[in-house]
Amino acid sequence: IKMLDGSRSRNSLTINRSILMEVERGSIDDGKIIDMDSVIEAIKQSISENNIKAKNAIFTIHTNSTVTRNIELPVLKSKSDTMSMIKSELSQLMPVDLNQYKLIYKKTESFNADGVEKGKYIVYGLPIFMFEQYVQLAEKLKLELVAIELAFNTLDKIYGKKLLINNDTLKSGVISAFLDIGYDSLTFSVLNNGKNDFSRSSQNGIKDIVKNLSAVLYLSDEEAIKEIQRISLISEDITEISKLNIIQENISIWIDELSRYIRYYNSVNKEKQIEKIYLYGIYSNIKGLPEYIESHINIETILIESLSNTVFRDKDKDDITTYFSTALALHMDKRDINFLTDVKKQRKSTFGRRVAILGVSTAAILALALAAYKYHIEKTSLENDIAIYDAFINDEDNIQLNKEAIALKNKTELMEKYMDEVKNIQIAIKNEDAVTTEIFRQMAAAVPFGTQINAMTVNIDSIQLQCTSVSREEAAQFEKNLNEIEYIDNVYIPAIVEGTEGGSQAFSYSVACNLKDVIINEAE
Repeated sequence: IKMLDGSRSRNSLTINRSILMEVERGSIDDGKIIDMDSVIEAIKQSISENNIKAKNAIFTIHTNSTVTRNIELPVLKSKSDTMSMIKSELSQLMPVDLNQYKLIYKKTESFNADGVEKGKYIVYGLPIFMFEQYVQLAEKLKLELVAIELAFNTLDKIYGKKLLINNDTLKSGVISAFLDIGYDSLTFSVLNNGKNDFSRSSQNGIKDIVKNLSAVLYLSDEEAIKEIQRISLISEDITEISKLNIIQENISIWIDELSRYIRYYNSVNKEKQIEKIYLYGIYSNIKGLPEYIESHINIETILIESLSNTVFRDKDKDDITTYFSTALALHMDKRDINFLTDVKKQRKSTFGRRVAILGVSTAAILALALAAYKYHIEKTSLENDIAIYDAFINDEDNIQLNKEAIALKNKTELMEKYMDEVKNIQIAIKNEDAVTTEIFRQMAAAVPFGTQINAMTVNIDSIQLQCTSVSREEAAQFEKNLNEIEYIDNVYIPAIVEGTEGGSQAFSYSVACNLKDVIINEAE
């Protein structure tokens, strides 16, 4: 567990204490708290030992248990209406019970389509049981919970607070990727126009390197980690060759995973391509790692070593590389949407709802009383009742309640219209988004004599191929043939690698084919 004790004045952040806390093995698994008592005891002890007095807390969670979807929808003024429409859309797209997830969303882009303002939204879902675990954790620690956020979502703060990385600004027109390297996971995220619009996690941290080094060299896990951090990936020391081979072999798996994410993102976003990769996280400081990744992916790769407006009081513990996303979380403010936002709003409005319920109930009782006794009351009593009702009707709170009732009625009618629109979209998808085996027959016919398809991946709007050709001309001919297929909109070959196969020259490459006339509701 990474813990920062800090204070913020406007955009300036002062870190009083930075703590890397060990918890009992197995007490937390993929962000899920398995042993609540053990975690509480470890945090309490750390708070006490470090004399931390702060009572407000922000929790950032690293987990693969979230659901994420990119969708396009009409822009609505009301956030509640937008969320209702998002839930309706997601229920058609995702084979999960949405009632088991806490959902939030952010709009990354607005555009006009056929005279209708639409938006591109990213929706995040955190399992409710996990959300409730962290709420309970705060309560047990007697902390005032300010926000619960996914660790990679804090990257938005870089643009939002105009922060510098290594004394350089992130230009809005440049798409940058961020790789968080942990013990048992890698998290790959992309910032586009200041918004994190793509994130993927894989279980490929340094734990496999540690395991392999420990087995071969008979080292403890701690000793293996020290060896990983001591050896440089670009070292030419032959005495280190066996250790270096183990480390490089596992990092090559990371690079394959990164390459797959980058190819997918670039194929979907043809107008802009990823130009930089930033490394951070507790195990990102492997010597020579930026250079090693850059040499294999051909994208500028940089280790994050400083963050502007962030000062560590203890200079010996100035390690922004390790605490990067945690420090960004401390830049969050009340305007930022997170998994606790609607809970805080509900707490603020509880009193208002209770008053409203009491007002409605009182009105009903008074109306019934008038109907039962109107023939038996005296004129003065009637005048008093009329005065009471008149005061009730003209009361500002009751007028506001009436306005809210009318607004709810209008919202209900609006949502009924959107439900009709959802049904129309479903019909359109059923009628229009149909791809038959004909496309595969045409692709097979397009393969030149000296070309072989080794692997194929099919997504909702694209087809990815891994191919080998005997010459560059054969690869070019294959690209040309694919472009002539009526179902394919665009063909993209990122790079061609020359090698040998069976003693003969061979050229390996990947092909991304984007399909025509596909209704896109999500990123994958």
